[in-house]
Amino acid sequence: MARSELHALLRSIQHSLYVSVRAVCVALLALIVISISAAVLARFVIFTPLNFADPLSKYLMQWMAFLGLGMAMCRSEHVVVSAFSDRLSVPARKRLGLVICLLVAALFVVILIYGWQYAISGWNSSDPFVFGVPMIVPYLSVPAGALYALIQSLLSAGIILTGRDDEDPLPHAATQGI
Repeated sequence: MARSELHALLRSIQHSLYVSVRAVCVALLALIVISISAAVLARFVIFTPLNFADPLSKYLMQWMAFLGLGMAMCRSEHVVVSAFSDRLSVPARKRLGLVICLLVAALFVVILIYGWQYAISGWNSSDPFVFGVPMIVPYLSVPAGALYALIQSLLSAGIILTGRDDEDPLPHAATQGI
């Protein structure tokens, strides 16, 4: 497989993952809006509180935040301090981008391991306010988000390695016209 074909394949995989996770996040946001709206309606119109709406919306927001981390990494929408990297040549920027991707990937491996251990600790506990849902369900948002961010970091590293020699390896969201 040629370098340009591999580059296009990695970009395609990255985009497909991004679109899929974005759809999940939109669905989670819709569920949050529906549950909070139903709670407000029930409390002030029917005068019966929906005790599950608040914790449910917190759990959904937790999932959305951790999945959104990988989405922000994919589009370079996270905070970037580029005062140093902007002064480097393109080959040096490519090396720096690769090092950053690999360091971030190592961080997400650690978060994945400890997040998984934390999630497993919630196996036998449950939240009585949210229909007795096992606490492993909201706790799994940490390793799931870390896994997605890890995959995005490795895809970004692959994209940097297979990109054209004159291609900017550290794009900023503000300059991408997003």
